[in-house]
Amino acid sequence: MVAIILWGSELRNKKVLFHIDNEGAVHIINKKSSKSSDVMVLVRRLVLETLHHNILIKADHVPATVRLYISGISFSHKERNLEDTTKNFVVSKMLEGLHRNHPQRDNRAPVTLPLLRQITDALPSICSSTYESLLFKSSFILAFFAMLRVSEFTTKNKSDSSTEALQLSDVVVSDCQLKINIKKSKTDQRGYSTFIVINKYRDNANICPVLTLKKYLAARPAVSGCYHLFMHFDGSPLNPLSTVSYAKKVS
Repeated sequence: MVAIILWGSELRNKKVLFHIDNEGAVHIINKKSSKSSDVMVLVRRLVLETLHHNILIKADHVPATVRLYISGISFSHKERNLEDTTKNFVVSKMLEGLHRNHPQRDNRAPVTLPLLRQITDALPSICSSTYESLLFKSSFILAFFAMLRVSEFTTKNKSDSSTEALQLSDVVVSDCQLKINIKKSKTDQRGYSTFIVINKYRDNANICPVLTLKKYLAARPAVSGCYHLFMHFDGSPLNPLSTVSYAKKVS
């Protein structure tokens, strides 16, 4: 309701789909009707606004939120040493049926070579310095070619002294290849470590992981006490939030 009133003029002649976790609200929006007279006051205003701006609205129920509620109930039961009724066969089948009736499309797009080039080419225009641009470029390119998860090359905060994210000592760079030691990952929770060898990418030197990382390491300042591979110029380690944020800005 508030969204249509505030941005109705910008949504003119558009179709708007609301993802709502309340089935009652979904029914009211789709049917434009309610047994409550108070709710009908809002519904009539909503209908008038959509007619005025020629907006087609529809609501869809989001079953994932139901699972979140179920998870909360389950945790509450376990915390009180009660029987976890959410694991009941009937409840499980109801959730399964709900999910099948409301399939959710995965909107995540894979990072391809053209998209990687697009991202790295755009970095200089949004980064605060040449070093910052090189920092994000080398981290994105290495993550792509080594198929790294964000948690494997970033650190959540400056005070985090864990060595799970890539350290300087984990990377050996030669003229033709680089060797990476992944000490721990989602598929290696016990930390047996895995070595990855990446060769030069000869099709495009601008996104070659070997050349880009060598250039970054040459520019990386020597900061006492900072052993993370990727760090800002002030010595603070690259964190996952800024990494994802920059990737979204330029993709």
